[in-house]
This record gives sequence, C-alpha cells and structure tokens, in this order.
Amino acid sequence: MNARFLPRTPVDLLLAAFVLWFGSDASDFLFTTRGLKPLYSYVAVIGFAAFYAVAQGAAAQSLAILRDGGTRRFVIWLLLYIVYGVLIFLQSSQSHTALQALITLIEMVAIGMAFATLMVHPRRLHMLGGMFLLLALFAAGMNLLDFIHPRFSNVPGRAAGLYINPNVAGYALALVMLCGMDSVPARLRWLFVLVCGVGVLVTFSRSAWIMWGVALIWLGRHDRTHGAKWKLAVMTLSTLAGIGILLSLFSGELGELLAGTSFARYLDPNTLARMGVGGSSLSGDSAATRMDLVWFSLHEAARSPLFGHGSGYVYEWAFPVGPHDMYLRFLVEGGVFGLAFYLALLVVLWRATSGLQRVLVLQLVIASFFSHNLLESPTIILVISFMLARQALEKRELAVARWLASPRVGVPA
Repeated sequence: MNARFLPRTPVDLLLAAFVLWFGSDASDFLFTTRGLKPLYSYVAVIGFAAFYAVAQGAAAQSLAILRDGGTRRFVIWLLLYIVYGVLIFLQSSQSHTALQALITLIEMVAIGMAFATLMVHPRRLHMLGGMFLLLALFAAGMNLLDFIHPRFSNVPGRAAGLYINPNVAGYALALVMLCGMDSVPARLRWLFVLVCGVGVLVTFSRSAWIMWGVALIWLGRHDRTHGAKWKLAVMTLSTLAGIGILLSLFSGELGELLAGTSFARYLDPNTLARMGVGGSSLSGDSAATRMDLVWFSLHEAARSPLFGHGSGYVYEWAFPVGPHDMYLRFLVEGGVFGLAFYLALLVVLWRATSGLQRVLVLQLVIASFFSHNLLESPTIILVISFMLARQALEKRELAVARWLASPRVGVPA
C-alpha cells in the first residue's frame, strides 16, 4: 500500500482502528452475537478524542475546520439536534424506549464530534481514504462469503456480512465505496466499483442497488483516465451502463438469466422476486408492507401534525415495524417542524459539498426514503464526518493554490 495510507503515529493507528471498527459495524455485530454493549466502543472513541484534543492541542486545529462555512453550519445543526431530541422526548411517552432513542441521538452526535476532531489533519485524511478502501473490499468480500455460505444475515437468501441486516450492509458498502474511491489508482477505479457492486448486489437491497448505480454514473462522468475526445463517450457509456444494470435488475432480465445458471442454487423465492422474476421487483409482500407503512405514518402524523408524537414513537406505535423512511420518521415523531429539521440537514450537506462528496449526499437522500434509522448508525455518522472533513480540506487546498497563483502586489520581482 502507498506509504501515505499507512498510520505514522499512535494517534493515526488508533484512529484507523476506530474507523475499521465502526465502519465494519463490528460493535453492533458483537452486541447482537455476544451481548457486548456498543457503549464501550462509543466511550472509547469519545474519550480518545477528548484526550487528544487536550493533550496534543488539537482543539485549536479542530477549530480551523470550522472556518469552512458548510462544516460550521453542520456543527450548528448537530448541536440543535440535541436540543431537538430533548424537546421531542418531552413530547413523547417518556418511556424506556423514548429515553433510549434520546440517548442514542446524543451518542451519535458525540461520535460525530469525536471523529471530526480526529480527522482534521490533512495527512490523516489521506490515510483514512486508504482505510475506507480496505473497508469497502472487506465488506464486499464478507457479503459474498455470507451469500455463498450463509452465517451472518438475519434474512435468508440475502447477504449482510457483519452488518447482520442486508439493507444496512448495502447502504454501508455503497457509501464506504465512495469514501475510498480517491485512494484507488485511476486505472483500477472501474474494477473497484464493480467488485463493490457485486457485494451490493448480493444484499438484494433495491435501494442500495440504486445508490451504487448513481456512483457508477458519476464515475463515468468524472473519469480522468481518458483524453478529452474520449470523455463524452465514457460519460455516455457509463450512464447507459448504470441505467442498463438497474433496469436489468428491476425488470427481471438479470434474474431470469441467473435462474438458468448454477448461480440459481443460491437464490430463493424472495431474492428472485426482488430481481423481478415472476413479476415486478417492486411488488410482493415487502413492497405492500411499505405502502401500508406510508399510509399508516401519514395517518399518525395527521393526529399530531405540528410537533409529532415524540422520540421513539415509531418503535412503540401499533404497526409491527418502523416506517423505513427518515422523512416519515421525522414527520411522525417531530411533526412538520421535525420534517423541516431533517430536510435542513440535507440542504446543509448539499450546499457544503461538491464533486464526490455531493454524490455521498445524494446517496443519503436516496437511502432516507428506505430507512428510518440512518442517524442511529455509527457507520453513517463516520461517513458524514469524513465527507465534510475531506470537503473542507479540498476547499482549503484550492484556496491556497489560488493564493499562490495570484500576483503578489508590492513584492519585488
């Protein structure tokens, strides 16, 4: 591996370990399988970040990242998120479930602040890009292994690796893949995306397929391995390839093709249905349940439209599962103000980013339509922290380059 991707100090080494630990969801995996509480991991990274800030003087360096307007607005949103959590807790049943939802919210904010503090160093960001590359390859390999020899996933026929939940596994891999993209040599990026695509495919998460397809299209539009005269052709082919792959998945063509091969022995009726074999991939029990969830969520939101039902309500309501939608969750638990608050987060992230980082935001926008607990995932918090830190670094490097290129007034030749 390139030397710039290797940890050089004990701080680098510990940070790399925490990124791999949280990024692979090992903390939640051990909680599910062994009962080891994730709280221990949370306390470790938060305590490490606090000690580093005090002992090494990182506090002043961390404040430098706040010079970026987008990052500053995100930090403000995080602090307001705690206030929001307390307010909707007061609006809730104040049960153990509601209290746990508030505690989780505070934990995720603290983790985000901790990683932002530790990631502020430019060299460290390059190193972390290499860690995300390794993490993406590891997750893809674990998903493929779990598909061929099922042992981790909680849904038969769908791979999940250490993430246990196939949807979480698909989202995490699609996001982590983009975080590691810049660390892959340009000539190998297509291969890297395709390898990750296989890992996403075997989760049979339809929303994760879309997220991966968006990344594939972006890669074609920004591929730098070809000359200018080939750029339009590459953009066109990658766009068509991305759309074509998604259409083949959702239309059932790929499923029908695989059903006639030895690969079919790994497929069950659920996974075949998700690929559109025997009907639309958007039909079936899962799609019907989600439509019921939408109507039930809107009905519950209409009962308390302004301020919602409070924290943790989607875990206590009459429906047996949550809404599988971040927008609906904030609407139900926080009312119109809650939905506006979550939309404000997406606007802040969108305006704060560009290029590859903006694709990550787009992936979060897509995932928000299919998951109600994105902000309860340490992996998602880790990705957002890295995305904003890298964006702030790119802006700073661009500003320095412009300053060096500008004419020096008053400086003799």
